[in-house]
Amino acid sequence: MKKLLLPLFGIFISSILYSQVQDTTLSSKYARNICIDNSKHDYQESVDYFIEVIKKDSTDLEAYYNLGMSYYKLLDFKRAIATYDQLVEKDSCFNYALHNRALCKFFLKDRDGACYDFKRALQCSYPDMSGTKEEYERFCK
Repeated sequence: MKKLLLPLFGIFISSILYSQVQDTTLSSKYARNICIDNSKHDYQESVDYFIEVIKKDSTDLEAYYNLGMSYYKLLDFKRAIATYDQLVEKDSCFNYALHNRALCKFFLKDRDGACYDFKRALQCSYPDMSGTKEEYERFCK
């Protein structure tokens, strides 16, 4: 029995180590390790962190997204929009960034800009963007 369990245990440990090595971007590690409970999260710390990540790797789209989300959580909608603008420049169909940018524009009373971004997010979207469709229909029609 021990001879059977030892190889299975080895496979189990190897799979854990392999999965930890796969997700190596700095922003992914940060997002995974911090922000489990939004009510206790320091979003200014997130802003500082993701700015540093972007300085080190300006191609890390997830870092731009997380930076935009951090600004959004701080209610700094103008900076969130500016960050999402940079992300959408790099990936014009990053639908979650388009959706969040639309929300920021809506909060800043830019209804036309918000509706434009909601519509673009829907054009780029995957089936899980039902919230975008609902918001587009509620705010823009």
